Amino acid sequence: MHRLQITASLGWLLLVNVLGILIRWHFVTPIADFRYPWWLHSHSHMAFLGWGFNMLMLSVTGLYPGPKRKINSLWWALQLPVLGMVVSFPLTGYSTLSIVFSTLHILGSWWFAGWWFWVARKAVPTTVRIAADWALGFLFVSGLGPFGLGLVLALAPENRELYELALHFYLYFQHSGWFIFGGAAALLGWLRLPEGTLTQYRIQQLLRLGGYYVITYFIAGLLVPRGGVAAGLGMVAAASLMLITLRSLLRFQLFKTLHLFPRWQRWLIGIVLPALWLKLLLELVFLIPWVSDYVSPIRAFKIAFLHLNFLGILTPILWVTLLKVNAGRGIEAAIRWYIAGFMATELGLLFSPFLSHLQWNGYSIVNIWLWLSALMLLAAISLIFRQSRHNLSLPS
Repeated sequence: MHRLQITASLGWLLLVNVLGILIRWHFVTPIADFRYPWWLHSHSHMAFLGWGFNMLMLSVTGLYPGPKRKINSLWWALQLPVLGMVVSFPLTGYSTLSIVFSTLHILGSWWFAGWWFWVARKAVPTTVRIAADWALGFLFVSGLGPFGLGLVLALAPENRELYELALHFYLYFQHSGWFIFGGAAALLGWLRLPEGTLTQYRIQQLLRLGGYYVITYFIAGLLVPRGGVAAGLGMVAAASLMLITLRSLLRFQLFKTLHLFPRWQRWLIGIVLPALWLKLLLELVFLIPWVSDYVSPIRAFKIAFLHLNFLGILTPILWVTLLKVNAGRGIEAAIRWYIAGFMATELGLLFSPFLSHLQWNGYSIVNIWLWLSALMLLAAISLIFRQSRHNLSLPS
């Protein structure tokens, strides 16, 4: 059962990459009747829910030592609304059909959160429990965003500001809350650090600061551009304490043991840490009103930031926790393909507003750059091959 669940999640990851390439192909050679926003919704929901949510749910479920039959049944049941969204978005966009599937998945995720808080959390070690508590709490909160979208469309369809706020609410608490803290829970469960140590105390302190930071930053993002100086100062203070704690933890603990990890795991961790620091730095900069006014209308920048969270932080953590040390000889090549594809995606998106006019032999430089992201497809295929050959599994 567990192996089939991982294989299904990897299948979604493969489709995410294929659909991403199809979307980029549309910009090189336009496809007739190709509705870009609708296909983008399908791509993003497949990535968020088919790959990210599925693997995080498996990771968190694996932390619980008791029976998991009911929660595993829920996991399989949630594949139906994911499939429904993936199919309905390209055909109908945001319609009654896609909203029904989205609502079903949100209700299922709330059931999962309830199972964690009422059944599982008491049996999990303290440090991992703190990370999972924040993760499932943010997962529950993020689900309120789509319901807000429905209310806006029903009661005030012309109010674009409210619509954007509800959408931002969902995305923010997904990528900065559920993804980050769910990834932390998965990583801590995989590391199995002993309780009662100074390292554990610092990690717990970092997790609590991180949770407060996520909440404070969201409030500051709403208030600072409108003169909420106190909210901005509170957010900066929380971020500063978090960075100081993170620096202390990395300097004195992680770097002492990093050499014990296989080389490919060190490469992945080497992506996560700079990506996390860059995320925090960008969030601080985005609170400056004139920066926010400049960045907000540029879709490529928004997509680059979402990819930074999803491809630079969450997915490498899932790869580290999924792949065994003896995952086969070809794993280092797959990791190199993934890193190259991720870097190409980020750089291509960041520079596309400035370099889109440059040509080489009749081809746009940016399109060539973005096509390098197809290397992530090769990495996903290699990972599925490893799964079939080596029976990869998450810690439980």
